[in-house]
Amino acid sequence: MASTLELDPAGLARLFEQFGKFEAPPNHSPLYARLCLEIAEDPELLTLAARARSFPVPNVFLAAVHYLVLGGTDHPLARFYPTAGGAGGGDANPGPDLRDFCLAHRDEIGELIATRRTQTNEVRRCAVLLPALALASQRSGAPLALVEIGASAGLNLLFDRYAYDYGTAGRFGDPKSPLHLECAWRASAPPAIPTPLPAVFRRVGLELEPIDLADDDATRWLEAFVWPEHTRRLERLRGALEIARRDPPAVIAGDALDTLPTALGEIPSDATPVVLHSFTVGQFGVEARRRLASILREHGATRPLYRITLEGEVPGGALLRLLTYAGADRTNEMLATAHAHGDWIDWGGSP
Repeated sequence: MASTLELDPAGLARLFEQFGKFEAPPNHSPLYARLCLEIAEDPELLTLAARARSFPVPNVFLAAVHYLVLGGTDHPLARFYPTAGGAGGGDANPGPDLRDFCLAHRDEIGELIATRRTQTNEVRRCAVLLPALALASQRSGAPLALVEIGASAGLNLLFDRYAYDYGTAGRFGDPKSPLHLECAWRASAPPAIPTPLPAVFRRVGLELEPIDLADDDATRWLEAFVWPEHTRRLERLRGALEIARRDPPAVIAGDALDTLPTALGEIPSDATPVVLHSFTVGQFGVEARRRLASILREHGATRPLYRITLEGEVPGGALLRLLTYAGADRTNEMLATAHAHGDWIDWGGSP
């Protein structure tokens, strides 16, 4: 069994308080905001949460509870979870039910958080990534060879199988797609997004523990990281999973920094390498980030390479960047600010 993070109770309490205030505040997830405050003041629940091996601890702990609720565990706590058919609980206090649920299922929750990692695949982020992919395609003039770091189930690699609605900024993609992604476009007009969408020659994901699309248990773990009130997000995720099951992308298991050089080296000369990541590299340590930059510089010295990043560099949101590696030259363009889950994009917006 993997080792835990060995956080002290006071440190864990602060993590839950911060998560409830900033990551899942009342205007985004009233239930999680309230549960985080309850957990932060409960020594027994903090002791249980201390078994986690993956950051953010509050996210993985709450996901373990959600996972059991989604699995049909019979308990009054389920009434607070719209994603599991609950009505939301109204003004009732979910704290006592949460505590009873966690202590009754202590072993199951402890096993989940001690053996599984954080897994998210927010497919609406594709609506933010698309304009950057269009720019890379336009500038290169060649089909794209995508390599995604932290791909999870690989759903972002399938961006060209979805339909996009930016309101007055236009509609793009396959109108017959079963998955339509809406994203509010702010500020200036979008860059030219081609119809059809940019051609993709190859798509490869790199993931420490890939999601097996044929494993209902694995996909339920992924679903558990959707917040309980976000039923539309859960519908989008399930729709994207169905699309992926028909023709799944290749997702290579292992440390991305170990597998990335080979993935880039296998891209033929008539395709454009594009490395992308969203809310992944922000969790890397300093040395891992340096190593990633070194790999990309080394590969970019021999052929043009694009890197698209969507990371939480600003409070409550993200920055979309397009980096270009070409020989000894490197550019870093800040294209947009965006909502963390792809609700909106502010093209050219200041950080």
